[in-house]
Amino acid sequence: MRERSEEDLSIEGLFMPRADRAYFAGPPGPPFAGPPGEFSALDAWWLAEASALAYVPDREVVRRALVGAGFGEVAFASGRSTHAFVADDGRTRAVIFRGTEHLDFDDLRTDISIILDRDSRAGSVHRGFAEALDLVWSEIAAILAAGGDRPVRFAGHSLGAALATLAASRHGAGALYTFGSPRAGDADFRDAFPVPAFRVVNVADIVCRVPPPPYRHVGLRCYLGADGRVRLDPGRRVRFREEVRGRMDHAREVLLRWLDGDFRALPFPAFADHSPFRYADRLRANLARS
Repeated sequence: MRERSEEDLSIEGLFMPRADRAYFAGPPGPPFAGPPGEFSALDAWWLAEASALAYVPDREVVRRALVGAGFGEVAFASGRSTHAFVADDGRTRAVIFRGTEHLDFDDLRTDISIILDRDSRAGSVHRGFAEALDLVWSEIAAILAAGGDRPVRFAGHSLGAALATLAASRHGAGALYTFGSPRAGDADFRDAFPVPAFRVVNVADIVCRVPPPPYRHVGLRCYLGADGRVRLDPGRRVRFREEVRGRMDHAREVLLRWLDGDFRALPFPAFADHSPFRYADRLRANLARS
């Protein structure tokens, strides 16, 4: 049997904020150099790191990590349980939303408020997500307006991905990258979505499958397979093969931990694959393979 990996498979290791992580440590080169209408593996990795960083509650830790990555201007927007930051490197701004925080009941109420309400632009959207975005939208819109017409990238993980989707729709310009995103609107909302959108899905991530229809996803599915490669809009056969492989790999890892007496390893790949760190680490590995 092969050796166990170094990945921490406990709930804490997969999902708790990490202030001591070396964020953006990887391949050199600034993000956002290519056209916004095309998927960029570098942008996806950078925005996944930023989305994981958004969970860190200490703003100074967040600011230092972003300044170290070349983003000299950082502004924060918060309202009750909704949190986001805007990072600016003088060329492009990144608007990053925090996802569901562990045991935050306001976040959980947002997630389960799944009634569809008419959107002012087109179609209908998830009521809880829209209400959560309303808490910070005027502040974010003012920050973006003050920065002129520089390109914008919206991103987030989990609940943060849904908020980023609605924010990109409201702003109406830029591009959207989401990681482990639930569905945020109906088919009419999807069909009228105004910006290029890239929806990164990690192997068996269960959150990407909710809420059920009539909700629909927006954007191009960018499938992050168990082999560490990103495939753009793969067919069901490829996704099924990679999911089986991913579930088997995860089961082996958990078994190795349990044989070593470590029973903290999360045995459910559908939840483990939702980890923001799995998204960031696998997208970094995908860059290394490119």
